[in-house]
Amino acid sequence: MSAPAPSAPPAPSPDAVSAPASPALARLAALGIADQLSTGENDFARVLVLGPPKVGKTTCIVGTAPRPLVINCDGRSATKGARLQGAEFHVVDAVNRATWVKAVKTACTAVREGLVRTVVVDTITLLADNIVDDASVTLSGFDMWNDVKAKLVGGLKQLMQLDAHVFVIGHMTAGHDTEPGIMPMIGGQAKTLIPALIDDWVLLDFLEGRKPHERQFLLGPQGKWTSGGRNIKRSCQVEATVPALLAELGIEP
Repeated sequence: MSAPAPSAPPAPSPDAVSAPASPALARLAALGIADQLSTGENDFARVLVLGPPKVGKTTCIVGTAPRPLVINCDGRSATKGARLQGAEFHVVDAVNRATWVKAVKTACTAVREGLVRTVVVDTITLLADNIVDDASVTLSGFDMWNDVKAKLVGGLKQLMQLDAHVFVIGHMTAGHDTEPGIMPMIGGQAKTLIPALIDDWVLLDFLEGRKPHERQFLLGPQGKWTSGGRNIKRSCQVEATVPALLAELGIEP
């Protein structure tokens, strides 16, 4: 009878102590600096939606987003299309500096209390115009533009910290494509500071008669989309609904 074969060495215990990190890595960790594996994408969408006026930007976003709150800067008819489609949403108005600040606080409270899951600023273009007009009553020159930047960009920064999807809707026209800034219809430094706060920029493209979907979101620089467009994954077209857009961006609804 032959001797039994030697048993294999035991597998290392999952609780075994791993090799110590290098002094440099240990020092980085002590400083609170995360490595690439510890940094992830935002769990919520941060999207700038641009397009010409009256092509359905508000309807596409508000009508398909989960539990939306609209910060309405565009007048009483801005959400007409979404209402006609039977969308369920809530609205708070922002027509000047004071009401914008109040609307941001209201949105923050509503998100913290779990009442809404999506915040829509509609439109940032008209809001910027109204804030400039409001500020110009008492301020001028650099003081006015600094106040506009502080109010407009400061409010958006607060919204970007929320555990909610944030969609910022803005107007664009072909006549402004060659002007400097990502959002040339907005004056001052805000035209570049606002897009810098936002993860993804998309264009709502509308072609009458196209089937099955007349409206599409364009992600990335292509077609009519100029150098202002970006999507870190790829250039593509998706159905003009929030679920389709979030799926492309890899974000849970």
